[in-house]
Amino acid sequence: MKYDIIRFYDNKGNPRYPVGRADALWREDGVKTLENEFIDLYNRFDNVITNVTTNDEIVDARYDELNNITYTTLYNRLKGMQDEYKAIESQALTRKFKPMFTAYMWTQNTADASGNRTVSISTSKIDEWMNNIKACGFDGLEFCMHVGYNSITNDLYYMTNLDTLEHILNSGTVEIKLIKFHQEFKLDCIQSMGLENFKTRYKAMIVEVANMCKNYGIEYFVVLNEWQHFWVKDAFPNHTYLPNDFVDYTIELIQAVQSYGYKTGVSTAGCNIDGWSSCWTVDKSVYDVVDCFFTNGYPPVGNRREKTTKEDCIRSMENYNIWMFKRWMKMNYPTKPHFHTEIGCTDAWESLYAPADSTLVNGDKSGDIYKIYLTALFEVFKDSDLIGMNWWYYDTLGKYADIVTPIISEYCGKGVR
Repeated sequence: MKYDIIRFYDNKGNPRYPVGRADALWREDGVKTLENEFIDLYNRFDNVITNVTTNDEIVDARYDELNNITYTTLYNRLKGMQDEYKAIESQALTRKFKPMFTAYMWTQNTADASGNRTVSISTSKIDEWMNNIKACGFDGLEFCMHVGYNSITNDLYYMTNLDTLEHILNSGTVEIKLIKFHQEFKLDCIQSMGLENFKTRYKAMIVEVANMCKNYGIEYFVVLNEWQHFWVKDAFPNHTYLPNDFVDYTIELIQAVQSYGYKTGVSTAGCNIDGWSSCWTVDKSVYDVVDCFFTNGYPPVGNRREKTTKEDCIRSMENYNIWMFKRWMKMNYPTKPHFHTEIGCTDAWESLYAPADSTLVNGDKSGDIYKIYLTALFEVFKDSDLIGMNWWYYDTLGKYADIVTPIISEYCGKGVR
């Protein structure tokens, strides 16, 4: 017998809530589920129509024992249950944290002053980290290609092996969402190479990686990390280069990578108005050609240490100067997206006060601090228009996976971003 008004049958005539599932009415914790409420109600209807000659069962069905409410009609109760079920289903399909949440994992091989590798990261270790990152609930990886300088050969070299990159690309464990080139050399290295030789060599490395990854669906590509390091005299006072020596070259790199279909740009260090490494110091002609803004920044949250609360973190992050820069971006480049490519800390306990300090102090408290810090980060940025946020770096969270995984799952769990 079909009950089309309350839609207990699908379009093919099959019962959606079949009779005879009384054993499924209750969860193991003793709580009756909403779906099984429908099953229970279906059984009652079937009993009324086939066996009952009085209205006792109908009256009984109007009562909602979970909420202790008696409805005036069965229609009102059924509609209320259906609306509640739809609301829960809709909420389950929409994740709380809207930006993509990625992780960086250490892929840089240790090298001596001459650029000779002394320690290489094993494939098994890479696989272990990728599996853990996936288990934690991250949306994918920010893959950093570290580039170093070899003083013996007077040349640049990949500190991150290309075969490591290839292994991750083909592993199928986690997706690379962004590639970022990290310069692990100073301007005196460029002077030793000669400016033109450097430009030719570095561009060749950029193009090689862009071409290697072009068919893997990677959307974002940063050609220079913390671009200002190339020319700001306050940082490297001994060099003789001027900003214009690198502005045109930076644009050349961006356009070369754009030709492969990536959304491309440069990353900047910090959002301080007066900082030498700030995003405010990038030449406007560079910002004119980028597809996306990429920023790095680590907001401190005060010096209360063991007394720090989630509310402390939230207040600090809500007043972080990144919001000022975002307003500038939206005013001048309203259609360009923003990816925050570094946030987090190497030791959360000390980083509550000074993100640059990675000295492990009171380390036994770090797990608790990560819980507070990470929850505050998700709360503050969950509805922002960031397209992505990257935690630098994974291992700091991996130590406390049992603490942070439920938080990441809560905010970044399955659903529509």
